[in-house]
Formats: sequence, C-alpha cells, structure tokens
Amino acid sequence: MIDLRAARANPEPVRAALARKGAGDAFDRLLEADERWRALVPRVDELRAKTKLKGKPTPEQLGQLQAVKAALKSAEDELAAAEAERDTLALRVPGAQLACEAPMACGYGACYGCVVPRDGSFVRLCIEGPVLLAGAA
Repeated sequence: MIDLRAARANPEPVRAALARKGAGDAFDRLLEADERWRALVPRVDELRAKTKLKGKPTPEQLGQLQAVKAALKSAEDELAAAEAERDTLALRVPGAQLACEAPMACGYGACYGCVVPRDGSFVRLCIEGPVLLAGAA
C-alpha cells in the first residue's frame, strides 16, 4: 500500500517501484493533483473562519460577509474539483490510500454522521476509515 503522506516526503523510491509497474507517470500526476488540493485547503479554511462573526454584524460587516461567502463558494467548488481529480488519479496508482475527512459525532458508526460516498455506496469513516484504499469501496 502507498501512503500519500509518506510518498510526498520521499517520492523517489515510490516512483521507481511504480515505474516498474508502469504507473510512474500516474503517480506524478497524482502528486501534482494532491499538491493542488492541499494548497486549496488552507484557503477554504481561512474563508470559513472569516464567515464566523461574534455578535450582531454591522451593515459594513454584512457587505464584507457577502463577499467572503461568494469567495468561499468559489473556493469550495474549486476544492471539490481538485479532490475529485485527486481521487480519480489515485484509482490509477496501484495501492494508493486516501485520507478522508468528515465530522464524526459518535465515533463508532451508530449516528452515520461521518458517512461519505465511495463507488456507489457509503462508507462510515469512523469504522472503515479515515484512510481508505483508493480503489476500495
């Protein structure tokens, strides 16, 4: 299995092993897509933080908040597209793993609060994840 975090830290041995399987180029494209996704996450988090105001907002703050919300919507769409691209490319790399994120309420699968769609079904991240094989359901 290939852990993307470990592969990011030391890509050469992973690239060499995958090149023997004919997946070296797919691995490079996966790392590029993962880098784009990782670059967008802090931007989205920062915009989400800006939408949280303490107290009643002033009219000026309301105008700023509308602009932030529009930028957040755009950034979230861009993040979703980058994540979909990364996940699609991960399917082409043998043994790749994906770390998924979702809010977890109960921690043992009873509430279904951490469910994410995977290959036409749903996976509870607190039970089956949060790290999943890229090609697994």
